[in-house]
Amino acid sequence: MTRLRGWGGSLFLRLALLVVLAVAASQIFTLWLVSSERQQLLSQQLYREVINTLADVEGALDGLPPESRQSFLAEYNRLGMMQIHPVSTAERVDFLPNMDSTGEDLRSQLSQALGENVTAYIRQNGERRELWLKINIVGEEYWLIIPRGRFRPRDTTTLWVAAGLASFVAMMVAFVIAWRVTRPLSKLATAAQSLQRGITPPPLTPRGPNELAEFTEHFNNMVAE
Repeated sequence: MTRLRGWGGSLFLRLALLVVLAVAASQIFTLWLVSSERQQLLSQQLYREVINTLADVEGALDGLPPESRQSFLAEYNRLGMMQIHPVSTAERVDFLPNMDSTGEDLRSQLSQALGENVTAYIRQNGERRELWLKINIVGEEYWLIIPRGRFRPRDTTTLWVAAGLASFVAMMVAFVIAWRVTRPLSKLATAAQSLQRGITPPPLTPRGPNELAEFTEHFNNMVAE
C-alpha cells in the first residue's frame, strides 16, 4: 500500500498524466476543428453546385414549351451526375427515415435562398445513396437528385493515424523532459533523507533546469559545511 501511495504521489507520474491529458485534449480539439472545417467546405461546395445547376436548368426550361421540357431533361440528365425529374412523372420511391447533416444544411440554405420551403430526403438506391430535393422550377415541382458519393467526406483514417503518431512523439518527448526534471529532485530527496538519518550523502551532480542545478549546488555546499 505504501508503494502504491508513493507511485500515486510521484511528481513524474503527475507530470506524465498532465502531459497525456494535455496532448489528448489538443489533438481531439484539432481533429474536431479540421472535421468541422471540412464539413463546412463540403456543404459550401455542394450548395454552389446546386445553385449553378438550378440556374442553368431554369434558364433552359423557361425558354421551352411545356411539352419539350421532358425531352430536354432526358438529354440533360447524366448517370452519376445531378439529375432533375418532374415530381409528377417520377416513380414512387421509398426514403430513409433520417437525414444527414450535409443534406439538412443544404436544405436550409436552399430554403433561405429560394424563399420557399425545400424538402429533402435520403434514398438508398442499391449501393448508392442519393439526396432528393423537391424544388419549384418555372412553376412546377421537380426532384433534384444528387448522388451522395460525389460529396461524401473523405476517409479520415490517415488523419487520425497521423494525429496519433504526433501525439505519441509529443508524449515521448514530454516524458523525457519530465524525467530530466524529476530525476534530480528524486536524488535530492534521497540525499536529504540520508542526511536526516545522520549519513552524509556524496555530492550530487547538478542536472536539470538552471534553477534545479543551482539548488543542487546549494545543497552540496550545505552538506559540505
